[in-house]
Amino acid sequence: MSSDSNTIRAFGRGFLDRGPVYLMCALILYGPFHYALTTRPGEILFTQVASVAIFIFLWDAFVKERWPQVPALPLACMTVILLLGLWMTFNASSYYRWHTELFTMRVLTGAPFPDLPGSYARFASTQLVTKLTVIFGLVVIFLNQNETRRERILFTFMVSVLGCALLGTAMKFFEPIRDLYWDANKYKDRGMVEIVFAAFRYHAHSASFLVTGLCVSGGFWLHSVERRQPKGKRFLCALSFFCIFCALFLNTSRAGWVLSLVAMIGLTTMALLRRTRRFSRKEILAGLVGLVLLGAIAASVFLAEKEYRTERVQTIRKHIQSRAPIALFIKIIPETPVLGFGPGSLPNVFPKYQRLHPDLFAQDKFLNAAHQDYFQFFFEWGAGLIVWVALLLTPVGLLFAQIRRLGWRRAANPLTASCTLAISITLMHSMGDFPLQMLLLQLAFFICWSTAVSAASPDDGTANERSSAI
Repeated sequence: MSSDSNTIRAFGRGFLDRGPVYLMCALILYGPFHYALTTRPGEILFTQVASVAIFIFLWDAFVKERWPQVPALPLACMTVILLLGLWMTFNASSYYRWHTELFTMRVLTGAPFPDLPGSYARFASTQLVTKLTVIFGLVVIFLNQNETRRERILFTFMVSVLGCALLGTAMKFFEPIRDLYWDANKYKDRGMVEIVFAAFRYHAHSASFLVTGLCVSGGFWLHSVERRQPKGKRFLCALSFFCIFCALFLNTSRAGWVLSLVAMIGLTTMALLRRTRRFSRKEILAGLVGLVLLGAIAASVFLAEKEYRTERVQTIRKHIQSRAPIALFIKIIPETPVLGFGPGSLPNVFPKYQRLHPDLFAQDKFLNAAHQDYFQFFFEWGAGLIVWVALLLTPVGLLFAQIRRLGWRRAANPLTASCTLAISITLMHSMGDFPLQMLLLQLAFFICWSTAVSAASPDDGTANERSSAI
């Protein structure tokens, strides 16, 4: 009887200790294949499973009498964002009802404190704050794991991106596979057959996801070579890198093409800066062959649809202007409340200004996001934009501080540097699109963000107390 009791206790301790990590890895593998978490059922399932992982993690911390550790600045930023979001939702003064695709009606409700700031869109704010809560909860779980577990979670992310790249590539060549996700007849009529990729309805979002994976796979590849890890792992990292790179050029996202080249330049620079000896002729030849091969792949894919892709490159500026009406945004700025219109409220609020300024934005277009994350953060969070910027740039600042104090080789291992590169590229992409508004891309961003922060922050020993075995 005591033997069974000991077995149950051991299982319970193991479940509390490893359960959150298993659930987090499951979410990373699940997200890209359930329509990239853009459907309401996908969001709900993600939120529920993540909530279970957070509860198990907190219960384990309670049992072990160990307070979760998070660096001070990120903790302060996340706390302020969540408290601000909760307050705006609690004190919401209205909600919106959609009458047509482009026409909304604001329904006023009694705010508990009508003289204080509150959200304009109660239901939209509720959904967004819920998603942010679980994302920040997963960040806390990640930061409180030891280095081995963090690396395995990041490796799971790389495998997930590889799966997405292989699925998208297969869809480009085999229509029956594409039909598993997308109705070709429906999307052909809307001119959208070319822009769906894997389970992503919007090619720019898939490109952002793939570029993040490209940086991570490049970091793992260099990391595995430096550490002389088994050939199988080095081969998988190299295979992931090449497959994701090919998928980026099969994708029709112009941002993806540009950002993949930025990632290549960043990874190449990182590899050169980290070298500790002269390269042999064999290594130089292998590097040149690899670069030529990648260039040939990109050129062949581009030339296969030369007219279509050339036209897309030539219309980048026009496309950005049509998607992000900067002139209209500038007119909205003076009317934005101090704490914004409320989290998630821009799509509901924008039609009012769209009708007031028909010369600045077409009346038959629906703006589901600002296509410029920083404007959207300002409209929805107001002065909270400052806190968001501080949070998003934390790993970059920490990395530069570490480099200045310890030097490049000691401060920036390949995984830290590649994740910081991925973060920087996402922040660049946010200037012309809205990756930071999408749940799956938020998860991808904050996985890299957490990796960079955990590596650059002083080690307090808390994470290392956890068992290294998964």
